[in-house]
Amino acid sequence: MGKKRCMIDSVALPLLLVFPIGLPATAGPARAELVGLAEIVQAPASEIAGKLKAATAVVCVRSSGPTQQTWPAHAGLATELTAALRRAGVEAFPASADVRLETLSSLTTPFTTSDAKLAAAVETRYLVGGTLQTSGTPVLRVVIWQLDPASIVWTKDYPVRAESLDLQANLPDFNRRVVAYCQANLDRAVGTGECLDLAAAALQAAGTKRRGIYTWGRELAAQEPVIPGDILQMELVEMRAPGFTRNYAHHTAVVEQVRPDALVVLHQNVAPKGRIVQRDTWPRNALKSGQIVAYRPTSGDSPLPPVSPKRRTPATIVRRGSAIDLLRTADPRLDAVRGIWFIQENTLRMNRDDYARLQVPVAPPERYTLRLRVQRLVGNDQFAVGLVVGGRQTMCCFDAYGATVSGLQLVDGRKVRDSPLAHRGQILLRDATAEIVLRVTPDSVRGDVDGKTIVDWSGDPQRLSVDLPYAVPNEQWLFLAAWNSHFAISEFTLEDNSDRKP
Repeated sequence: MGKKRCMIDSVALPLLLVFPIGLPATAGPARAELVGLAEIVQAPASEIAGKLKAATAVVCVRSSGPTQQTWPAHAGLATELTAALRRAGVEAFPASADVRLETLSSLTTPFTTSDAKLAAAVETRYLVGGTLQTSGTPVLRVVIWQLDPASIVWTKDYPVRAESLDLQANLPDFNRRVVAYCQANLDRAVGTGECLDLAAAALQAAGTKRRGIYTWGRELAAQEPVIPGDILQMELVEMRAPGFTRNYAHHTAVVEQVRPDALVVLHQNVAPKGRIVQRDTWPRNALKSGQIVAYRPTSGDSPLPPVSPKRRTPATIVRRGSAIDLLRTADPRLDAVRGIWFIQENTLRMNRDDYARLQVPVAPPERYTLRLRVQRLVGNDQFAVGLVVGGRQTMCCFDAYGATVSGLQLVDGRKVRDSPLAHRGQILLRDATAEIVLRVTPDSVRGDVDGKTIVDWSGDPQRLSVDLPYAVPNEQWLFLAAWNSHFAISEFTLEDNSDRKP
């Protein structure tokens, strides 16, 4: 069973981040989502930007005072403050964007030198820390820490209108319309009655659309609050609570209501009513296994920084004999770039989406061999391996463009379908396990599938590149990719061939 991606915890799902590189822009940068909170951070963001200019800064907001029973507004403040700072030219990112900084936002105490030292570990210059004080008249206290050496360089208190913290005052228009559409279709079948039909139709009715097959908008960062109108995508989910049991192998639902003790969702193609829209209540802390990813309906590109992968540093190497076991070295919970990647039956898998990618946090040597065992389970399109050849990243595609071609992409800026060297015809057959061996030198790539050579390229590595929609954050690491297909990867190893003569 896959690792937990988030916990259903009252009003917030601490979610993993996603990195939607290459998505087409629509209406330009999105406006503030949580309009009440955006109003609160407008003045602080302007003053902070004036002091930091274009410096890098990690942002987090804590809550101090009585526990907010409806939703964690302080977590939403961190999102809006980050977005506002980025609009103002500061290279800001939320603490939840790096696994090493997760604890920064979970505390309720004032920021200390220890927090500054922790933030310094991620190679940023400043820590922008906010504390939402809710005792009496709400106040947002903001402090800027210079991280080397650790010292406070500025602090200021900002008054907060209590009504700006109200959840209903912060619901974006898209979210309201999504909920209204789902409620209007209660006890009716939307589309063919499939679970994704409800979410897709609700987005269309709201005046926007999904950003991929199962990418329903902007994926929420860790610790961001889930609100009504957000769309939940689930893989291998098992929920348990007293008197409550739910299992969803692959499912989509829309959040209708956020309560202190539960989330209320609207969805279809589930028990007890089958293919009609129905309401369900999920208790807090019910998630026992699997992954739930939340998306916020949006149009245009978000000003927020890339939110996935969650790991920005090399992984701890796990070896299998003399080789590196990349299957165990990578962690889908931390390394997914797009789509939901997970472990099931000791194999690495992904949900079907366009441009699905998993970054493998390992920089290979100049000469190396990759060995993979791959089984096609669902779909009839591409599986790909991101390589580093002579310091240049490229992608070795198998069964691209509807299982018609295989080869390197890009070479001289050309896609594999336009290459005279491409292998024509399908290679990875449904339910059959294929043995893939990729041998890489500083100026060549050879790819064999079940002993048959499919790719045989040599030349100047400067001719190689990655198609932009498949780009990953670190250009010196390996990665895996897929398009609208579901594969099971049971072996993925790297052998260092540095001692072999050219």
